[in-house]
Amino acid sequence: MSHFWTVGVLRFVPSFFVIAVCVGIYSYPGGNIHDADQIGYSLTNNFLSDLGGYQSHSGDVNFIASFFFNVGMFLFCFATNISGIQFNIFRVFNILKSFV
Repeated sequence: MSHFWTVGVLRFVPSFFVIAVCVGIYSYPGGNIHDADQIGYSLTNNFLSDLGGYQSHSGDVNFIASFFFNVGMFLFCFATNISGIQFNIFRVFNILKSFV
């Protein structure tokens, strides 16, 4: 039985998400909901979801940060859902196999 989705991918995806968020933080143009003139990303003043928007609060285009954040978020959600579905299928299969 292959443990690619239940183990292998789940080892890679969280670290990719953290790296993607770090790249997004580094390339964020600036601004927050209180101060549109802020330069760059601030861990105390910005929300993590600010990285996913196409336009920052300062009005600048936020393509690079939004691309990396959204790819990392999509991959994380996709991998955890697929591994959870595969785990449940194996669990149900083993339960049904015990009745035969």
